[in-house]
Amino acid sequence: RRPEGWNEKESHQFSEWQLFMEHFGMVGSTDRKPLEVPRPQHRGRRKIGLIVGSENTPSKRWPVPRWREFAAAVPELTLVLLGTPTDKALADEVSKGLAHPAIENLAGKTDLPQFVEQLADCDLLVSNDTGGMHLANALGVPVIALFGPTNPLRTAPVFAARVVMLQPPDCPPTGGGSLDELPASTVLEALRLELERLAPPD
Repeated sequence: RRPEGWNEKESHQFSEWQLFMEHFGMVGSTDRKPLEVPRPQHRGRRKIGLIVGSENTPSKRWPVPRWREFAAAVPELTLVLLGTPTDKALADEVSKGLAHPAIENLAGKTDLPQFVEQLADCDLLVSNDTGGMHLANALGVPVIALFGPTNPLRTAPVFAARVVMLQPPDCPPTGGGSLDELPASTVLEALRLELERLAPPD
């Protein structure tokens, strides 16, 4: 049973899972440390992962023109598009003909272990609210997460790694906004601030 006065919109699913497990006898605290995986050692160029799709809801996807504007504004970075086979068409739209000196489209071209390896090799991930975002967080990869219609108070990444959540202007904290309204400049500013937090590349 949930506690009296439980507000589902303002309570993370993780809290419910904890209550569920405690009901069946789980004792002790929950460990939210990310998995211990080697961190990238890139020289000169930072490697930024991009997940431009989402498996179940098109409205959770930042529009292709915004992704292209974002990518074109960071020619000094290595960009890699990641995702499942169903993300491939969107990733192709983002990368096709883009004037960027170092962009690679791997969406739909990796199996799960390869996908994990690619995520773990990123200095940072920019992603829609989708499974790859949570997987990167579990690996300890810093994430810039783009939330529009979905509720970050309910479904934000839970592992103790760096996460910046961005929502459209005037979007309620519990979600319901349109990602069409999230400008590329906002995501670019967040990216630059996060890169400043990282140690200088070799």
